[in-house]
Formats: sequence, C-alpha cells, structure tokens
Amino acid sequence: MTKIGQLTTEKSIELAVKEIKEWLSMIEVNGLDVDIRYDAKTNVAMLRFKYGGREYEFVSRKQKNCRLNMWGIARVMEFKVRAQVMGIENLADSMYKYRIEGKVEEGVKQTDVNETNYVRLGISPLASTEEIQKKYLMLMKSFHPDMALSKLAKDEFDKRTAEINRAYSEIKKERGIK
Repeated sequence: MTKIGQLTTEKSIELAVKEIKEWLSMIEVNGLDVDIRYDAKTNVAMLRFKYGGREYEFVSRKQKNCRLNMWGIARVMEFKVRAQVMGIENLADSMYKYRIEGKVEEGVKQTDVNETNYVRLGISPLASTEEIQKKYLMLMKSFHPDMALSKLAKDEFDKRTAEINRAYSEIKKERGIK
C-alpha cells in the first residue's frame, strides 16, 4: 500500500528532468538558469533556478528514491507554472519559501553561507540527515579539545569545534532537524 503523498511511476529520472525544464521554459526560464541535481545514494533530488532576478531552490527527499523525488519536483513545478500561466497565482509568491535570500553579509549570498557550512563538515549538501549526523560526531571526536596534546593544539581544537558546532547548528536549522 502506498502512503498518502507517495508517488508511483516507472518513468525515468531523465524524463522528469526534461519535463521540469519544459515547464520552466514556459515562463521563460532558460537552461542556463536551471540547475538540476540528484543523488541516488541519499535519495535526494534538487532543483535550483532563477526567475525574476531571484534564485529558488527546491529539494525533495520525501519519496522512497531519488527518481520519485525528481518526479515530485516535476509535479510541483507543473502545478506552480500552470498557476502562473493561468493567472491564478504568481510564481514568485508561491515559491517564496524556496527563495534563496540575497544577502547575509555584505557581498555574501545565503547559498555561499549554506555551502560553507557543508564544506566545514566535509560533506555534500545532498547528504542525508544520518550522514551529516555521523560526520558531525566523527569530527567532534577527532577535534575534541581533550584530544589535544599541547596548549597550542588545544586552542586550535577549541576553534575548530566551535566552527563545527556552528556549521552543524545552521544545517540543522536549515533542514528542520531537532
């Protein structure tokens, strides 16, 4: 039995990607403004695109595999673009919560900050929650100040654990992890 909200289809991921691009082209979002990625290992699919001078990111990990996650994104984009084309709802308004904010600090985009957090943990932004937690614990064990053999090393480990904790906290907040 399929859970409510679970998709079923045998269509390929490539067909889903093609369909997403076709829907976005209807609102004049061209190929250069579209970034579609997926990771079969972690069952994550991601769509980033630029529309109306803003960047949007839609990530799906709710389905049972990345192919279905990509089809989930395709269905959402179909709905959003149809609503825009038919004049029911403005795409920018309906995609507001998926907008990548412009500035955090002067000249630093939100995406740069988010990617920096993943770089600090040495993990992909497409990594699963479990992988992120494992990497965090491994890093904390490796850089725990009690593991330092000198005062200089302890100071360096203190700085490193603070960076790791800050990056992990921000990733948890971004993903809604408790």
